[in-house]
Amino acid sequence: MLDIYLIKLPTKIHNFSRLLNVVDLEKKEKIRSFVRISDSYRTLISDLLVRYILSKRLHVSYNDLTFGLGEFGKPFCSSHHVHYNISHSGDWIVMAVGEFGIGVDIEKVNRWDFDDIVLTFFSSMDIQHYLRTPAAERKETFFEIWTLKESFVKNMGLGLNVPLDRFSIWKYKEEIYIKQDFDDNEYYFKQYDAVANYKLSVCYRDDSFPKECQLNEVNMDLLENFFV
Repeated sequence: MLDIYLIKLPTKIHNFSRLLNVVDLEKKEKIRSFVRISDSYRTLISDLLVRYILSKRLHVSYNDLTFGLGEFGKPFCSSHHVHYNISHSGDWIVMAVGEFGIGVDIEKVNRWDFDDIVLTFFSSMDIQHYLRTPAAERKETFFEIWTLKESFVKNMGLGLNVPLDRFSIWKYKEEIYIKQDFDDNEYYFKQYDAVANYKLSVCYRDDSFPKECQLNEVNMDLLENFFV
């Protein structure tokens, strides 16, 4: 079963020092090195969310969970067979967890120079689709394509080693399609509008997605009560 969790970044973490002791030493040093407190909060909460969700899902203590990094830097749970992925943007962090390979990406809809990014990083098919879109809808289309591409790359765990112009993704009548030559596996996609002014895309190796109403929002109080 695929589950998706969202948590909003708080303005203040009251038990920051105590919660910091939950993460491993390397992550703790990284969190302390950030200049902006929001970056420290974002990294800490992402780690805590993963530990909380996996411990609940697997019925184990969070202390029994161990983690590693794939060849290209994708985090994975090394102690248990479970797939998860996490993403953050602006005020929101999202985590997807399931039995099969997952990639998730959330992006705040900002005023980027979309045309330059599309022409530089997207495939010719992506560019054609984008340019056929009415000007008033291009910002929406850009973030749809961008998050879909990011979710696919994150699913494969190849990170920046996959140029975004090497594959194409497009939507037609709410269906999402991909043209890629990496492997023969099936990849399925879904987008959610759960958070206003954000685009959320999920790429999963199984066509079983939760409905919009089934997304789970976690609050900071729940995490603090669990770990403190």
